[in-house]
Formats: sequence, structure tokens, C-alpha cells
Amino acid sequence: MQLRNVFIENQCDLFDIEISGDCIASIKPAMQRQVPATGEIYLNNAIAIPGLINSHDHLDFNLFPALGDRYYKDYREWAQHIHSAYKAEIDKVLAVPVEMRVQWGMYKNLLCGVTTVVNHGLPLFCASDIVDVFQHCQSLHSVGFEKMWRLKLNNPLRLRKSVAIHVGEGINGLAEREINKLLAANVLGRELIAVHGVAMNALQARKFKALVWCPASNYFMFNKTADINNLKHGTVILFGSDSVLTADWSMLRHIHLARRLGVLSDEELLQSLTTSPAAIWELDRLGKIQESYYADIVVADQRNKKGLDAALSITSKDILLVIKKGRVQLFDETLVNQILSSKLDVEDFNCIVVEGQVKYVRGNISQLIDRIRSYYPEASLPVKKLKPKEQINAYAS
Repeated sequence: MQLRNVFIENQCDLFDIEISGDCIASIKPAMQRQVPATGEIYLNNAIAIPGLINSHDHLDFNLFPALGDRYYKDYREWAQHIHSAYKAEIDKVLAVPVEMRVQWGMYKNLLCGVTTVVNHGLPLFCASDIVDVFQHCQSLHSVGFEKMWRLKLNNPLRLRKSVAIHVGEGINGLAEREINKLLAANVLGRELIAVHGVAMNALQARKFKALVWCPASNYFMFNKTADINNLKHGTVILFGSDSVLTADWSMLRHIHLARRLGVLSDEELLQSLTTSPAAIWELDRLGKIQESYYADIVVADQRNKKGLDAALSITSKDILLVIKKGRVQLFDETLVNQILSSKLDVEDFNCIVVEGQVKYVRGNISQLIDRIRSYYPEASLPVKKLKPKEQINAYAS
């Protein structure tokens, strides 16, 4: 397969990207020929970026409504409140079998151009390959809620694994003291990856391998986020969405929020979603559009923007293609004829509408939606599934 006539990240020139198997075989200046040959997808005014890496999500928690009606001092206060005030809502979601909740969490990420997501929590069985799910670090919830966290942290049998943990998740003194408590308890010198770090200071940041920044979740809970402008000088910043319990379903909108805050440059922000997590999570040959790297690529309509401005302004509506290890996982309706002529098997795709635009998504997402609603009729999902007749008409067009 070849992607023709695309801009790549902040490059000013157009390129052709050839994909062979699961990797990028070549990247060359775009040919002038306008009519695509078999196996080529010709794009117009489109930008290609590496498949995004979401460094923090709870995949089984993405069917919840946002829970909370005020700002909180820390995660403990928030948790205590929602479990008392929203018990009925929580029970309804938990009635949905976990495998369905996990699969929806994976689709939520795919619709935002995520090809790899780091799941935080107990290891989950992921029955499909919609996105790659990273679960190879040791996940501890927090100092406050993880039972026997000191013993787990200092388990010599897990010494070579990084530890991802919610820490500094609040705006009070307790949240800040928990960071020091965690650092003091780390007697084996484990590599620590902090999640949230709202209460973290620059000195503490130096003791962590990385910090996963989740600004949308932080503002929902605390009306404040981590001091990224200072913390980025002491540790590596990664980007995470968290679940819809505390954030909008679209990580792309979280990225737009992060840009408005102005605490990372556009280059730094894109790195927090690509090269930085690839390095921290040790994801071989991911995070770049580069020859011999895995073909994890998102292609989107640039609209009226260019370069990093276009790359970081993408919405789900704008996404034209999501490719994971050389395999198309999502494509826009405007590419139907080219996809069919490229001999891609489309039998495994469903039509859905996202932000008013028809997309074709690998896997039976329509059936998944029906199954979820059989358990949880009130489920609010950001997609509309098309009826079988509408799907046929969409293919025919």
C-alpha cells in the first residue's frame, strides 16, 4: 500500500509513503502523477502523523457519564463523593460485562487516532486488536487506595519493570505529601512514572522517570492541572486521556485544551504523544514516520492549517485513515472507492457516524453498541451506527 501526496508532521513538502507488511518501506518526494495506481491511496491537502500513544486510560471505565458536581481537594474526596452520590449510575455501568467495556474503550481511542494505549489497572484481557494495549509496566493505583502498596513497590521480582501510579492527584497538602511518601518508600530505586502530578513540584519531578499529564481530567476534578511549564525541566512529559469518568471522550479535544494552556510548545506536545512515550514505554520502532519503523500512521484533512498547527488541531471528523502496523483500522467515506480499488478487504468494517462524518471502522462496532445497550440502555456513545441498508448505500456510493 502507498499513501501518496501527504504532508508529514511539520514538513513543507509532499511525500509518498510506501508500506510493506507492518512497516514503512520508503518515504520519497511525492510523484506528480494524479491518478493513483492499484494499491495507492491519493490524498489531497492531508497531513500524516505517527499513530498517537495514549499513556493513561482505564479502558474498562469508558462507559460512565462524567461523575462529579463540584471541584475537589484530592482524589480521595472525589472518590468518596461519587460512590455515595452516584451509586446507581455506577452500578448500571458495571452491569455491562467487562470485555464489552474494554472493547468500547479501545474504540474510543481508535476514533481519536490512537494506535497504542497504556491501560492502568489490573491486567485486562483484550480480545481484539483494534488498538495495541500496553500493560507491561506495574500498575499501582495510588498511595491512598492500593492495598499493600509498599510491598508491591519493593517486590524484588518486579525490579526491572517501571511502576505507573496516580500521585499528587489533588490540590491540598495531603496530595503533595503523598509524593514524598512514595519517594521515601522506594527503597529499591524502582523507575517511577507518575500520573497526574497536580501537586508535584520541580524538585520532586526529578525523581520520576516520567509524568503522564491528563489536563482535561485535572480541570474537571480540581479546576487546576500540573505545573507542566516547570515540571518539564525535571522529567519527561507524556500525555494521557484518563477515562470518561472525569474527561471528555475525545483525547483530541484534550490536546486542543493543552495547546490553549501554552505550557508546552507544539513540538513538545506532539512529542508527548509520540516519541517520548515510545521511549519511556520502550515501544520499539514506534512514534515516528520513518523508514523501517512500524506503519502506525494517522492521516487527516488539514483544513486550512499547516504543519504542527494542523497536526494538533485534528478532530475525529478530520481523520481520513488510521493505520496500525500496516493494517487499515479506520477510513473516511471519501476514500471508499480508493480503498476498494486497493483490494483491501472491507467485509470486516462497519459504517458509523462520528461528529457528523461517516467512517468505516474495522470490527463489528455496531453489534458492540447493541450489546452494550442491552445491558445499559442509557449509554451515551459519541457515535451513531448506520442501519444495514444505510451501510449498503454508503458502500455503493
